[in-house]
Order: sequence, then C-alpha cells, then structure tokens
Amino acid sequence: MWTKVWNGLILGTALAAGIGCGAGADKSPSSFQSSAAALTATGNLVFFRGTNAPGGGLFLGGSLWADDTGLCNYPGPFPTRAATSCVYGSFAGDRISLKVPGQLAPSLAQGFVYVPDSSSHSAGLWRFKYDAVNQTITSTADVLVPSAGLGGQRPQALALGPDGSLYAGFASSGNLVKVTNPSGVLGSQVSSTVGGSSFGHRVFGLVFVGNDLYLAETNGLTVIKNATACASGCKATLVGGTAAVETVGVAVDVAGAVYISQGTAVYRYTPSTGSLVTYANAGTLPVGFTDATDNCTAGLCGFAFQAGTPNALFFDVQGNLNIAEDPTPSVPGNTPNSVGRIWQILAGTPAVGP
Repeated sequence: MWTKVWNGLILGTALAAGIGCGAGADKSPSSFQSSAAALTATGNLVFFRGTNAPGGGLFLGGSLWADDTGLCNYPGPFPTRAATSCVYGSFAGDRISLKVPGQLAPSLAQGFVYVPDSSSHSAGLWRFKYDAVNQTITSTADVLVPSAGLGGQRPQALALGPDGSLYAGFASSGNLVKVTNPSGVLGSQVSSTVGGSSFGHRVFGLVFVGNDLYLAETNGLTVIKNATACASGCKATLVGGTAAVETVGVAVDVAGAVYISQGTAVYRYTPSTGSLVTYANAGTLPVGFTDATDNCTAGLCGFAFQAGTPNALFFDVQGNLNIAEDPTPSVPGNTPNSVGRIWQILAGTPAVGP
C-alpha cells in the first residue's frame, strides 16, 4: 500500500515571477528573475504502491521511513514496496495507531524524531526515540504537551526552529503553535499559539530559512518573517507567484532555497533573489519496469500531487530531494489514493535558473 520511490526527471522551465511580500530578503516584483534554461536529469525508483501520497518521509541508514497507516520502515533493496516494521507509540496505556502521520521533524543529534498525527483520533505531537547505533526509530514514544489538546486540531506539519523550539501546523485550524524545549524532560515543554496561516486555513508543511518561517498552505507559499520572535498574532503573508495555487509540500536546501509542490510540478523559490522557477515535473521508469505506471508514457511519468493532504517533500542527509506524489486521481477509472509514489532527485543536479 505504498508507492515507489524514484529518482526523478527534472524538467526546468521558467515560471513567471509574482509579487513578493514582507520585508527583508524577498524581492519586489521588479527584482524577480526567471530563466529560459532547460534541464533534464534522471533518477532511480526506490519505493512504490502506496494507498496515498506519503505525508512525511525520512532516510536513516539507507532505509526509508514513511507513513502508511503508521510510520513504517522500508529497508530496500530499492525499488521496494514491502515494509519490515511500523512504529505507533503508546499513550495513556493504549496503543494508538499513527494512521495519518504528516511532515516529520528529525532531531537526530538529540535522539528524537517528531511526528504529527493528523488522524481524526489524533493524540497530537509524538516524540519517537532515535537509535543512533542501529540508525532506526524505536517504538518508544511520548506525546508532547498532551494537556494542550493539540490532537483536536489534527497536527500535520512540523519544523524545528533555529531557537530550538518545535513549530506545528494543523489540518483542522490555521494556527501556528510553538512548543518549547521539545527534547527536554517530558513535561517541561510549554505550548503557545504564536500565529497562523494567511487566511486561517490548514497548513501542509513548514520550513525555516534563518528565522523566517515558510508555510505550504491552501493559498500558496506564505511566510512569517522573524517567526522565532513571535509571541502571538503573527500572520503569514503570501510570497509572490503562489497566491492562487494550493501548496501541499515544502522543503529547504542547505543554500536556503525553498522547494514547493503545487499541482503537477515542484518549483524552487530563492528568497535572496526572488527567483521562482519550475524545478521538476516528471520521473523516469527503470528499464523494463511495468508496475505502478499510472500517468506514464514511454517510460516518462508526470507528477500529480494529491490535493488536500500533505505530500512529502524532503532532503536526506546526502542532499537528495525526495518527492512524494500520487497520480491516480488524474487517471480515468482509477480509485483515488491507491498508487502513491516517492521520487528522488540526486544531490548535485544543477538547479534551474539563477
């Protein structure tokens, strides 16, 4: 019940730049740039056959961890669709299945992986222990600030801020919640609502660029400038070029460029220059591969991001960009949420545009 992880084909084309917002590094309309340069690159398939587009993912020691009715381990060899184990956690003496994990926030140096649970019976924010010796996630888990009732808002996006706090976005509200000291002794954490999305709608993903927090939300890519200084009432504002398009995934590279999943493509936005370009919109099948070929023609498979739910977009420690999507709703006669996929674009692939 998962999809294949592939290294993706990158097709670079220019995207008309829109209007930036907020003070600071984001540029005015006259400063936006685009590029006519085209680029293609191919990658390898590593995972396939999901019930839906994975909402979160992480590579540890060569194994893929991703959500599929729990947080599950897919050790390879790739391509693979077989999970060897899933972890769920335990709360109040009852085993609670993480049926709908979202965007993960790894904090491996502190020995934890933070996992949001956006299911209808959500316990809130899970803190799983990371086993550094075996490079795996253990089934030992705690719920952070359970008295805050965050489960009722169905958390589905997490990011660790440069201030060490954990920031959460939700499926059932537009709130942005800050949890202090997430790696500390259980019970020492304090949660507070410090802001919200641009129109109070759900948040699909969060990433920090410095102290600025970028949100993937229903109305596009938005930003809260200097979010770490927010105490309350900070509202996200729209970043140019994304206002009318639902953004279901977001990631940031080591250079501070922001990658977003919208519709049928991944775009790259560079805050320092205002550049917004198409970065990837398709992947290539392995030679002789015949399974999970939805939305594919002559070995080339177009991206189709699942609407209304997080689609995992994340960099691994090698700098590869991993892209989850699910083409089945766009294929006539197919049942939605049945062939989710993850593609991987290798580190070192040139970026499109300036």
